[in-house]
Amino acid sequence: MPAPDAGRFFPALILALGLAVGFPAVLAGGPAADPGAGPAVDSAAPPAPKGGTWEYWNNQGVEAVKQEKYAEGLGCLEKARQMTSEPTVEKNLRESHFGAGKDALAHERYSEAQDYFSAGKERFPEEEKFAEALAETHFRWGVFYRDRKKYDKAVEYIRRSLDEGRDLESTREILGECLFHLNRNEDALLVLDRLPQAAREKKEILFLRGHLAYAG
Repeated sequence: MPAPDAGRFFPALILALGLAVGFPAVLAGGPAADPGAGPAVDSAAPPAPKGGTWEYWNNQGVEAVKQEKYAEGLGCLEKARQMTSEPTVEKNLRESHFGAGKDALAHERYSEAQDYFSAGKERFPEEEKFAEALAETHFRWGVFYRDRKKYDKAVEYIRRSLDEGRDLESTREILGECLFHLNRNEDALLVLDRLPQAAREKKEILFLRGHLAYAG
């Protein structure tokens, strides 16, 4: 049996080993897989969906609020807030709370406005506008009850408004009027006497004070 031709044997052996180990990948246009590199990543794979990111929920919330869908917008922004402490989200959440309350107040949904402003006052205590808006809401509620001759309820909300800082002529005038209708004459006179001189000389106030003086 003739001895194998070494010049022909070794190239054939190298080719066979190359085909078994790495050449297919080379022939296919890429390097052989690295056993320690883990699974290959397809660079053409689509990006992860944005539904789980705080940016997505923040943008969804802002858009909803622009369309005056406040409950939906606040829900989205709350989701964003749970994912990040980004100041942008906090700012949008704060402004959306206030906007929702203003919208409710403008449409005389006083209970809803109170809820939004109360939550905003508690959550963002550094923002004085929530406390001011809450006092205004209670004043409007008081006027609502005054107009329907429910003077007890009117006094309750007007006093609350006064205690919260809405110490204006209109607050005291309506409070005095409601106390007058409840025959709480001394209380009414005390409230009206604290009005500025110009306000005490208004026709309707003079009328009330005259009746109170006569009743007293």
